[in-house]
Parts: sequence; structure tokens; C-alpha cells
Amino acid sequence: MFVIIDIGATSSKAVVFNRETTIGYYNWNGVNLTTNSEEHFLKNNIPIEIKASVQKVFLYAAGYKKKIHSTKIQDAAKLEFPGLTFLSINKDIDALAHCFRSNTNRYLGIILGTGMNAILVENNKIKDRIISGGYLINDFGSGYDIGQSIIRAYLIGLMTQKDATIFESQFNCNKSTLIPTLYSKRNPNKFMASFAIFLTQSSVPFRKKQLDDSFSKFFNQLAIQFPLDKGIICNFAGSIAYNYQIELLKVAEDSGYKVGKIIQNPLEEIKVKIQKNEIQD
Repeated sequence: MFVIIDIGATSSKAVVFNRETTIGYYNWNGVNLTTNSEEHFLKNNIPIEIKASVQKVFLYAAGYKKKIHSTKIQDAAKLEFPGLTFLSINKDIDALAHCFRSNTNRYLGIILGTGMNAILVENNKIKDRIISGGYLINDFGSGYDIGQSIIRAYLIGLMTQKDATIFESQFNCNKSTLIPTLYSKRNPNKFMASFAIFLTQSSVPFRKKQLDDSFSKFFNQLAIQFPLDKGIICNFAGSIAYNYQIELLKVAEDSGYKVGKIIQNPLEEIKVKIQKNEIQD
């Protein structure tokens, strides 16, 4: 039995499966190994009886540094999965390269979810990565960036009254309660990103403007940091890319970029590749 574990900075998730079928999906709190102790980061909510049957673990962890964390992770994995016979440890960004692994020699792997990240892959190896600076700097195209723009539009009156009413109803807030709530959150980036779903209920003009602006900023940044032939294929993963792919495809075309795959969850793609032996134990 296999398990793929994705340890993110704000949340962690896992999928347990065998060659034929999926056993279950699990979620728990995240941790970044660079800024937090790794002592308990492998603690999870996978049932004990299932963990006892797991033999092969594919781990992707935010902040992973081989020289610092490898031995401790191996020890923790042996405790969590007593039948362990194989352990693959990778940085979280490696999942993006692995999920799009193919015969394509060169492509951009891009995640647009709560945050944004992008890598240049050549011959199935990460050659370069974008410098986003995180949500405090320029996570353009991400749920955080879109959510921030939506909140700003609401607070300063750039929404129609109809959109504002829908917004207040959907999130049970008003202008006097929203800001204190925002500044009290432990993970403001994740909270801000949660407002991106409003665009599924908003008016079409408002939705189009928010997505066009955010995606255009993303592709402009991409052109600056990766001054490549725009004929290169861009593969996307993440909830924002997946749920708003119609608008993403249009802005990509207008910006001169070609889009390959758009997937929601990299772990699902990796799972299928492991089942097909496209990713070797």
C-alpha cells in the first residue's frame, strides 16, 4: 500500500492507495520545516490500521532541506508507518514537477492556489523557479491576490450594490466587522484566499475584472522572471487555476502563452503515475 503526503505551510493532506484503488483521503494542520519544529509534523489522522499496511511513502514537505531534516524525517516515518519499506522525501515544489512528468522536455509548471509558485522544468528536473516573495510581496494570480482585491473593492465601494449585498450574505460580514476579523486571523493569507470563491456568485463584469487583473499581473511577472520563448507550454495546478480556467486560458492567450494541462490537485496526478509505474519506487 502507498501513501502520498503533502506537508504544506498551512495545511497537510494525504492519499492512501494501492495499484488498483484509492483507500482514503486525509487532512490535518500544516507546518513549514524552515520556520517550525519538525518533531511532530508527521503526526496525522490516518487510521492506525491503515498506517500499519502502508509500505511505501512519498513525502512532499514545505521547507525541506536534506542535510537538516532527512534523518529526523526517516525516524518519524518509521514510527508512523511500522511496515515502511520505501521512503521518498522531496520539497513541496517537487510535487509540481512530478505531477506533470511526461515526455515533454521543457515546460513551466505553475500552481495557482492559496499562493502562487512557478518552476521551469527541463528533462523532468527543476531548472529554475520564480521568485514570488510570498503573499506579502507579489503572489499574483493566487487566491490571496484575488481575495485581497475583492475585499478592497468591497471596502472602498468598487462593487455594485447587488454584488456588495451578495458578498455580505455569503460571508456574513459588513464593513465594520470585516477588518477586525481579517487582522485577528493567525493565517491571514489563507483567510484572504477564502474570499476568491465569491467570484462564483458575483456579477460577470466584476468576476471578469478581478480575474483579468490578477492573471495579467501574473503573466507580466512570468515574462520578467522567465524571459523565454512564449511558445513554451504552461501547465497549471491548484484550485484557482482549475476553477477559473476559462478566464485563465483567455488571459494566457492574450499574453501570448500556450497552456497545456490544468489540474486541481497534484497529488491525484502523482497517484495515477505511481499506479502506472510512471514514477518508480
